[in-house]
Amino acid sequence: MHGIDRTRFWEKVDRSAGDGKCWPWQAATFEDGYGAFWERGRIRRAHRVALEMNLGRPLDRKEFALHSCDERACVNPAHLSVGDPQRNAADARRRGRLANGSDQLAFDRQRMIERRRAGASYKEVCKEFGVGRQWAYVIFKEAGLTASVPGRSQSAPRVNG
Repeated sequence: MHGIDRTRFWEKVDRSAGDGKCWPWQAATFEDGYGAFWERGRIRRAHRVALEMNLGRPLDRKEFALHSCDERACVNPAHLSVGDPQRNAADARRRGRLANGSDQLAFDRQRMIERRRAGASYKEVCKEFGVGRQWAYVIFKEAGLTASVPGRSQSAPRVNG
């Protein structure tokens, strides 16, 4: 993939543990612990960039970069795979990251939409329901919600980075 400065990217990674182990991102991170990489005028999630470099193609907006190791800072391509929102949610449930379990997913989805429509921020909704901003973005976009809610000037998170 052209455009990504591979040398600059890998300089920010600790690969000393070896090929089969996690390679933690050593530079800036997002609030949720995922690595933040400045590329072509925007901040992107480092694990997505690592997976894109490994695949040799950019990820589609609906594709998720999933961790087999469950370490958000890890950018080892051997620990990353392409997934969709459903697989991401299933992984989150299996690892205990969804607040209310799989039986409540449809109900929580509706409650998340209602909370957002009522003016709650992305951050508030994500914390309340135990989901990441990327997953919340997919839910809100499918519900036809725009980046802002009346009375708020909050912008949507970038899903592709």
